[in-house]
Amino acid sequence: MKASYLFKKNVETLLRARGHSRHELAFYCRRSDAWLSKILGTSDRNLPLKYLDRIADFFGLAAYQLFQPGISPLTERRKGKERRSGQDRRISARNRQLPATPIRQIDITPDEEALLAALRNLSHEEYLRIRHWVQIKKVPP
Repeated sequence: MKASYLFKKNVETLLRARGHSRHELAFYCRRSDAWLSKILGTSDRNLPLKYLDRIADFFGLAAYQLFQPGISPLTERRKGKERRSGQDRRISARNRQLPATPIRQIDITPDEEALLAALRNLSHEEYLRIRHWVQIKKVPP
């Protein structure tokens, strides 16, 4: 794709998006409407570089940004319609839709509560030793 063609499409898209007319842009460049129409039209007339900065200033952009793909839908691969369904696909989102199962209340004595607190404070190595010991002893529940 030629840079001049991309420039023309980007300028036309910026004019449309910001609600400006070609006349306003030509007036800002201190040129006639016919001059701008010849440059932005289908002719092969090129833009003199001295006007490139003025056009970029009109849009509040840097001059190089007028040549970047992505401003106009010309280089965009997607057609513009929303591709997302708006629904969450994660498993946690699906679980929110499932009916909640009641949790059985367990009566814990103060001694058992102290034991659980002590187990939470163990280091990883101590935890592995106790777990191994419990598996060997096969302590009944």
